Amino acid sequence: MNTRLTQEQLGELVAEVERLSDRRQAELDRQQVEEILQELNLPTDLLDEALVQLRRREALDVQQRRHRWILGGVAVVAGDRRRCPI
Repeated sequence: MNTRLTQEQLGELVAEVERLSDRRQAELDRQQVEEILQELNLPTDLLDEALVQLRRREALDVQQRRHRWILGGVAVVAGDRRRCPI
């Protein structure tokens, strides 16, 4: 890689690498999760199903937030039209 960076870009790059490193350290790999489940006497064979459910809940949360924003925008537009019909 022969890319030249400004001091500002270098600072941003270093900050991003630090964020990614912190995130990596905060995340657990599958083996670590299985070990924790075993220590808690929980079945590790349900890990995949639990991960799917977790992802579904996260996706549903994102979708619900998006719908709230859309409904809020529709309400604002509808309110503006009542005041100034075209």
